[in-house]
Amino acid sequence: MRTDLNDLLELVIQDKGGTSQQYQNLMNQIAYHETGPLQRMNPQAVQEGGGPGRGLFQFEVGDNKGGNTAVNRTYNYLVNSGAEVPEWLYNIWEGTKSVDASKLSGEKQRMLFLGNYMGHPQANFTDVMSGDMNTKEFWANYHWAGKQDDMDLRMQSFDESLNNLRKENNNQIAPFMHSVFGEKKSSIVDSLMNK
Repeated sequence: MRTDLNDLLELVIQDKGGTSQQYQNLMNQIAYHETGPLQRMNPQAVQEGGGPGRGLFQFEVGDNKGGNTAVNRTYNYLVNSGAEVPEWLYNIWEGTKSVDASKLSGEKQRMLFLGNYMGHPQANFTDVMSGDMNTKEFWANYHWAGKQDDMDLRMQSFDESLNNLRKENNNQIAPFMHSVFGEKKSSIVDSLMNK
C-alpha cells in the first residue's frame, strides 16, 4: 500500500516527536497565512499578481524552485525511511520540469510540506514540537522566501493572519460551546473562548 498523509505523519513523529495535532496546527497556520485573505485555505491558490507561488504553502513553480525541491525532498525522505513512494509523486514530473502544487489535493500538498522539511538542511520540526521555536519563527526562518529588508513587515503580517485564524476558530467554537453549556455564564466556556 502506498504511503498516505497519516503514514507520513507517523514517520515524522517517530523521527522528530510531537503529535499529529501539533503538525496539523503548524501546517494550518502556515497555509492560512500563505493563501492570503482572498484564497484562504484553497489548495488551488495562485500567488496574487501572478507570481510563482502555488497551493496551500505557495511552493514556487519553475525549474529548480520550491515545488521541485519539495518533491525531491519528500521522495528522498520516503525512500530513506523505507516507505513506499506514492504513485502521484512519480507522476507529478510527467511532461514538465516544474511542479505546480496547486494541481495537487490539499492532502498531497501537506505531504510535500512535511517531506520538504524532513529533508531541509537546517529546519528541524523538533524545535517547534518542543516549544523552542514558534510557528512564526519556523515560517520566517525556513519557509518565507522574501527579502531580509521586508522581514519586520512580513512578521507583522503573519501575526495578523494568526489573529484572524484564532478569531475564526473562536467563532466556530462559540455556537458549539453554547449548545453544550447553554447561554449562562460558565467558567469553562469563558476560559475556552478567551484562549
